[in-house]
Amino acid sequence: MAVTTLVVGYHHALTTASEQDFRPHSGHLRQVLAEHDITLSEAARADFDRRLVTWQRLAHASAMADLITMVLSRHGIDQPLSSSELAVQMCERAGDAPVTAEAARTLTRLLEQGYGVLVATTTCRPQEQRAKALADAGLGDVPLVTSSQLGVAAPHPEFYEHVLRRCAAAPGRVLWVGSDPIEDVAGPRAHGMHAAAVLPTTAAGRRERAARAGAHTVLTSLQELPDVLVPLARP
Repeated sequence: MAVTTLVVGYHHALTTASEQDFRPHSGHLRQVLAEHDITLSEAARADFDRRLVTWQRLAHASAMADLITMVLSRHGIDQPLSSSELAVQMCERAGDAPVTAEAARTLTRLLEQGYGVLVATTTCRPQEQRAKALADAGLGDVPLVTSSQLGVAAPHPEFYEHVLRRCAAAPGRVLWVGSDPIEDVAGPRAHGMHAAAVLPTTAAGRRERAARAGAHTVLTSLQELPDVLVPLARP
């Protein structure tokens, strides 16, 4: 593919860790509240976790705080901190999935070859936390777009339009690399970009859906990406 700019997702592309292992759940909320001598009942914990996945998909800055506010109000729990501060502390306790050394080396190699690289991720985590994960992998200078800061998440058109503005490249010169057949393949293709899916061979169903959604190629890891790119012309 003859492209000049790469937009790379986070999960499966940059990290192999399970998102479930780093999800901020009610156990983290209970720990934060316990520091202020506030008990989170089992009923409230169950209520929070039952709604968590759906609310996380909203993936904007106040999604987690809004869920905390709703659950605590439903269960009559008063606490001294703002829900937004509770959300930040929960995410800090949960941590973030680390970028693999192999993925970091691949992006560094592509940057050295002259490609523009931007990381775009749908997440309700604070932008600062995901930026730290990139910095810890030596990718602190790579531009980052998060839905939590932007206020809209993929597959909303505004998400792709914002990323394209940040890329400052024609859509036909941009390759979107990610793991979700809708958010990382169908969405970018609808906006004129190329798309490559990164999914393990064990995810046969998702690989097939990504191909049907219009992926130009389906890779098993980000390390394969340089082999499918047309080398950039050197001045």
